[in-house]
Amino acid sequence: MTKPLSKTLKARRARLFKGETPRYIRCYDNGGLTAENGSLDRYTISYTRKSELRHFFYVAASEYPFSPQGFGQHMSNRNFPIDRPNGKCLTKHLGKKIQFKDLPPDVKRMVKDDYMDLWNLKVKPVQF
Repeated sequence: MTKPLSKTLKARRARLFKGETPRYIRCYDNGGLTAENGSLDRYTISYTRKSELRHFFYVAASEYPFSPQGFGQHMSNRNFPIDRPNGKCLTKHLGKKIQFKDLPPDVKRMVKDDYMDLWNLKVKPVQF
C-alpha cells in the first residue's frame, strides 16, 4: 500500500516531467553493434541536471537492458554532463541525438525509473 501523492510531490513531478517524458535528459543512438563500432551500449542517456546527489548521471544501454544478455550500465560525473564536457557539445562518440519517444520500451522504462530515483519522485510505501 502506498500513500497518495502529496501536493509537493505532484508539483515536483510536473516540473521534472513533460507529460510522460523526463524533462532533463538527452538521448543518443550510436546505431548498435556494427563492424565499425562494436559497441554493446547502443543508447546513451544523459541526465542534464545535477541530481540531489550532486552528480550528473548517465546510462549506457542495449535495446534490452533487463535481459541477461542485455547491457545497462550507470555512471556519473561530478563536474559536467557526459555529452557537454566543459560546456562544449562533443557528442560524435555518443551517436545521433534522438527523442525519448524513439527509445525502445525497456530503455524508456529504465530511464523513467532512474529519473524517479535520482530526483526522489517516488511515493514511499506506508509503514505499519
